[in-house]
Amino acid sequence: MANKVVRLLGNDYNIVCNESDEYVQKVGYYVDKKLNEVASRNGQLPTNMLAILAAINIADDYIKEKSKGEEYLAQISEYSKIISRNKSVLQENKIKIDNLNNEIQRLKIEIAKLEMRGK
Repeated sequence: MANKVVRLLGNDYNIVCNESDEYVQKVGYYVDKKLNEVASRNGQLPTNMLAILAAINIADDYIKEKSKGEEYLAQISEYSKIISRNKSVLQENKIKIDNLNNEIQRLKIEIAKLEMRGK
C-alpha cells in the first residue's frame, strides 16, 4: 500500500491505498468538487456538516448511476434475447432456403428429363 495525498477544501489529506495516483486524484477531485458545491450553497457551515452533505450528494449520485447501470444491463439482456431469437429465425430461414434451393435443383432436373422425353 502506498501513501497518497489529496487536497480537499484547501487541506491536504493522506490516503493509504493500492490505487494509482491518477485514480486517487480523480476521486479527490470529485469529492472536492462536491464539497465546494455544498459550501457554495450553504454559506459558512462547519467542515463536518459540509462533509455530511457532500456524502449525501455523492451517495445520491452513486445510487442514480447504479440504477442507470442496472437499467442498461436489463436492456442489454433484452437485446441479447432478441439477438438470440433472431439467430434462431435466421438459422431456420437458412435451412428453408437450402431446402428450397434443393427443390429448385430437383425441379430443374425433372424439367430437363421431361424436355428430353418430349424431343
